[in-house]
Amino acid sequence: MNKIVLIILLAVSYHTFSQEGYLDDDLNITPKYHRDATIALFNSDSTNETIFKEEGEYFIVITKMDCGNLEYASREMQEKALEMSFRQLYSEVSAFQKYGFDTLFKYGFKGMVFKTNTICMGQTSRYHFKFEMKELQDLPLYVDFEELLTYVVQENNNENIIHTKNPE
Repeated sequence: MNKIVLIILLAVSYHTFSQEGYLDDDLNITPKYHRDATIALFNSDSTNETIFKEEGEYFIVITKMDCGNLEYASREMQEKALEMSFRQLYSEVSAFQKYGFDTLFKYGFKGMVFKTNTICMGQTSRYHFKFEMKELQDLPLYVDFEELLTYVVQENNNENIIHTKNPE
């Protein structure tokens, strides 16, 4: 009786994993399983300010930061929002350097998109940064804020910035 129950459980598990795309024809675990597990792991350990997703072949990191109760003139607010977006980008890139971009690449992610949201004076500014995995792997280990800013703005002519939305 126990063997029959075990066989039924194994068959149900195999069927479920196969339907989800987690097993290939040779019964090996697929990169899709690793991607889904990685996203679930990061989300289980994140705060309300950071969310992880997958969109196509890209690992998505969504962050938000509030610049507090200070009031800024319109131009100052845009500059502050851009600076805070870069700080969010820097924070996430630094954290993922410790995790290893090689691991994400091995799991089938083509690149990463960092969607930053900065809330100032009740208005949200958004900057989205897109990087191919090879590009992230080639960044200097322990890249500092200025190096990352210089890379995105000067060396890459803002090509990593794929979306902006500002109040004005």
